[in-house]
Amino acid sequence: MANSSETPRDYRESLVDDRVRVETRSNWLERFYTESKTRKPPTGLAIKLSNGTVYPALIPGLPVKSGQLQGYDMGEFGGGIYWISRNGKEFRKVNDRNTQIVGATSKGVYAVQALQHLQFWYAALVKVSQGAKGWQVRTVTDLHTVPSAIVQDGDRFVYAAENYLSTLELSGAQHEIYRSLLGMRIGSMIRRRNGEIWGGASKGLIRLSPQKAGGYAVQWFTPSE
Repeated sequence: MANSSETPRDYRESLVDDRVRVETRSNWLERFYTESKTRKPPTGLAIKLSNGTVYPALIPGLPVKSGQLQGYDMGEFGGGIYWISRNGKEFRKVNDRNTQIVGATSKGVYAVQALQHLQFWYAALVKVSQGAKGWQVRTVTDLHTVPSAIVQDGDRFVYAAENYLSTLELSGAQHEIYRSLLGMRIGSMIRRRNGEIWGGASKGLIRLSPQKAGGYAVQWFTPSE
């Protein structure tokens, strides 16, 4: 990792063939913009949101019986959950709340929707189901904080807040995993095939290793001297 004289920095992690790649946030952004210049211009169905256009074909959504569900988080400008037909030619807006994650579980489809802008914010776990009038969203519970990063782990979610990590069960129950008195500033989270969850933070990386009892062992990786 980076030399200690270069800290503090924000770190980001990503998966490459299930291996954890570590970058500073600035290097991560530089790589993202460099790679975006080599991508082919998007084609197919275009959904116009308040501050831009998204192309569902670029990032496949969650497959469902009638097509796919896609969640969008557009920050202060709004996002939402959209249903896209199997042939990719039709779409319908399910609702217009910023959506951080949409996941399939053994109990159906769930999503986490959250926004923080100035003094306005919301954060909720919702269930997304198909009824007689199409796809509907029902709130399960409020989170009482806006996650800075979130990942699905089977039939639960794991999210990062300003100074703690917590599970989020489908029932709405939340169980704290780890708390930091100094704050963590976790900006991204990924899950490996072996169940490990990695988060990129301001002070380094944090790893959550699943335990047989159902919890997680927590370990920090920080820049070397």
